[in-house]
Amino acid sequence: MKKVLLLFTVLAVCSCNDDTIIPTEQISPLVRSVNIIDGTIVDHTYEIKNDTTRTLAFRDEAAFETVKRTLLQMNEEDRKNYSSRYGLVNISKIAEIADEELEEIGASCTTMENFVHAYNALKIKYMNILVSNKHDSTDLSLYVPASDDENVYPYITGINHKIVIGNKIIDLQFYDRVNKSDSINFIHTDSHKSGMRRSRATDNEMNWDINSFVEQDNGKKVSFRASIDGDHIMFHFGAQKKMWYGWKRDNYRELYFRLYDLNGMTFDRTGAGLFEMENPDKTYWLGPNGQFGSINLNVGRWTVQPAPSIYSCNVTGKIYVWTDMTVDKDADGNVIHYMAPLPTLDPSTGEPAYVETNYPSLSNNKAYVCKLALTK
Repeated sequence: MKKVLLLFTVLAVCSCNDDTIIPTEQISPLVRSVNIIDGTIVDHTYEIKNDTTRTLAFRDEAAFETVKRTLLQMNEEDRKNYSSRYGLVNISKIAEIADEELEEIGASCTTMENFVHAYNALKIKYMNILVSNKHDSTDLSLYVPASDDENVYPYITGINHKIVIGNKIIDLQFYDRVNKSDSINFIHTDSHKSGMRRSRATDNEMNWDINSFVEQDNGKKVSFRASIDGDHIMFHFGAQKKMWYGWKRDNYRELYFRLYDLNGMTFDRTGAGLFEMENPDKTYWLGPNGQFGSINLNVGRWTVQPAPSIYSCNVTGKIYVWTDMTVDKDADGNVIHYMAPLPTLDPSTGEPAYVETNYPSLSNNKAYVCKLALTK
């Protein structure tokens, strides 16, 4: 991907809020903020506000590896905000800003002509920084591009795609395609592109989708895919909403799911960062403040199948999925809730405790359903 030489429009959005960036030696001895100007490393970056040149500099290779390990232990939001302490707006944060701008464009435009003009201007603004879904012209969202290390690179570099290790300038490789995580959730096969209403619990199970679905209801689209990643099982969820002639990522959906007849794996709710409730069957969700637009959950490990099975991995079962759009509602459209204890920890003692919490009622006949049949 071509490097960005001049992007005044992005700088207007991505410039730091504070006039002075905290000197990086006060933050971490492993990392500092520098500028790269005409191939030369210039120190004291906090005095120069230019997001085309600002770059993270790591003390040495060991420091870089330490920061990588630290990032991998962070949640997505903390990882996204990591570089801001050094005055750098990273690629992942830029994608978030672009998504907010697209939201504003969709809401403020009054005609299709206005929207197309504003949307094309947005794409030009983020050209060579973010990428579009080339497989689906109705997908309006702009994405973090694929890279050689998608769990680290988008969070440590800005629009120049560079870092410094020791005294050496390193170009991080990004590609002109959607990153793997978002590809799984938003690049669908031809059979799913229509997003038509598909499997329901009331349908004959012989007709249920297997390992994935894309559901569309009332201008909202939800996707699910189950996959094998090494010795782990991954659940991938994506949410989109209608916007003018297309769809964009919908970052404010709630997610709930149940598993039935699960075999061939050890489900790990804690490792996936999920909460648990009885509703009346065991239900997993993202928690009281959990919302998603695209999420990939490591839900546990598959168990090795004994002989005479022809597969080492053979995960089977059924998943029922709801969002806040498909929970139970009364005749006036209000969500039906019930009170139940939420397992948590007492902040003063660290001991297990329970907090009475409002849970939405979930009926199986309103769920999106899918059969699990993962083999290896």
